[in-house]
Amino acid sequence: SNVAIQQLEGLTSAQLTGAGGPVEFRVRRDAGTFTFEGIFRSGVGAGTFSFTPDPNFPAELAKRGLARPTALEQYQLARHDVGYAFLDELNRQGYAKPDTSELVRAGQHGVNGTYLRDMGALGYRLGSLEPLIKLRDHGVDPAYIRELAAQGYKGLSADDLRRARDHGISPEYVRAMRDAGYGSLPMEELIRARDHGVSAEFVRDLGDAGHRKLPLEQLIRVRDHGVSPEYVRDMRQLGHALPIDELV
Repeated sequence: SNVAIQQLEGLTSAQLTGAGGPVEFRVRRDAGTFTFEGIFRSGVGAGTFSFTPDPNFPAELAKRGLARPTALEQYQLARHDVGYAFLDELNRQGYAKPDTSELVRAGQHGVNGTYLRDMGALGYRLGSLEPLIKLRDHGVDPAYIRELAAQGYKGLSADDLRRARDHGISPEYVRAMRDAGYGSLPMEELIRARDHGVSAEFVRDLGDAGHRKLPLEQLIRVRDHGVSPEYVRDMRQLGHALPIDELV
């Protein structure tokens, strides 16, 4: 887990990068405090830690209408830094009140306060944690959403984002297809092209072989039938400059 050095009470930059030696430092979370003891040497540390739960945390969750966490749940909430700010942000965005176990699951799957805030700022306030966890699990993050929007794919639904990510629609693929002349395809058609192995390189090579600006449906048929740019060039060298439909 990445933790900002400012959150490591008792550990300095000099201890991290200097000659090294024994260290003791803490990370305080709403649910409790982690105390670390060990040794740093040449920027690498090793040691042990202990966890001290905050005795007031269960009561504070109860005040917010949540079940008191078990000892293990409280540890997990501390580990993943799911605390009062996270709960307040859920409330601010209009999310349904989650179970304590859902909070734990959100933290375990990387839905932290930063992810929650950034997704909400982009308009993805999904009402409950489960669809947000699903997006996180499928690799949909704010950077991915912003990059797709910059390529013209704005306001996609959560399901469309998940499907695009699952089918390999990366911002790089979108840019490459746009540069190859296919910059205004609906997301569904872009997914279909990707599924059938239509890459920007394939489009360019086919164009260099004499078949430019083919409709997407035709490109997919050509790809599905194994008509490669090399095959087209070989046929042309043999004196068979055939229309693309006759090559399929």
